[in-house]
Amino acid sequence: MLASTRDIIGIAEEEGIAVGSFNVYNLEGVVAVIRSSEQEKLPVILQIAPVSLESVGSALVALTLAMAEDSTVPTSVHLDHCPQQDQIDRVVSMGLRSVMADGSHLSYEENIDFTFNVVNKMRSFGGFVEGELGRLTGTEDGLTIPEYESLLTDPDQAADYCDKTDIDALAVCVGNIHGKYIQEPKLDFDRLSTIRDSVSVPLVLHGASGLPEWMISRAIDLGVRKFNVNTEVRTAFLESVSSGVGDKTLDLARLMEISIDSMSQVVTSKIRQFSGR
Repeated sequence: MLASTRDIIGIAEEEGIAVGSFNVYNLEGVVAVIRSSEQEKLPVILQIAPVSLESVGSALVALTLAMAEDSTVPTSVHLDHCPQQDQIDRVVSMGLRSVMADGSHLSYEENIDFTFNVVNKMRSFGGFVEGELGRLTGTEDGLTIPEYESLLTDPDQAADYCDKTDIDALAVCVGNIHGKYIQEPKLDFDRLSTIRDSVSVPLVLHGASGLPEWMISRAIDLGVRKFNVNTEVRTAFLESVSSGVGDKTLDLARLMEISIDSMSQVVTSKIRQFSGR
């Protein structure tokens, strides 16, 4: 059933768990995420990256919304990391009601202005807006943020930012990165705890691919209610397709089913981690 991101995160808040938010790029990815969520009987969020709007656009949005509507568990559809108002307006016109207004590349005041304007537009129809304070390093969907541009979330700014933007959830940077962790992940839990104590909105952690279970559990204890996962699911798809391409006896339908199974294994594992199962 198609649900609002606000309601889904509310469920996570009530149960003291976190919800998985998975980037999807095609039919197989959507099927894999929904299959896992229905198997685990837990809500899930399907995320669409702005880069996908440039390639398949409205078709992917329509497909994802339709499959979320047909799912047997609460499922929302969310636009990930969007720095442009025109792209947000575009997906809203397609029926999407949940976005991440990414002003992390802007100055603090510009980030507030950009995010506040998005919130004002989304509020007119009850939409959900995730904001970001801080800037993650790493590479994802063709966008690379070098380490010298990364910026940890300032706990002293967090409350002010949330108050001035009226966002529904805050994405934080506490040592998490996009893409693969080249070294052992190091999250600043003291910073996360201080942020949690200073704001009243749920927290979001991007870059959950590769985080060990104990870090996931600790982050949930400190108020993280949404984890974004992209790299591990995308890698599962690419590896499964690559391994099957050389088999000339393998038909396309079977190859796609193999890719769904491969992605679903990753998604199921993450849903279980985020729910403490």
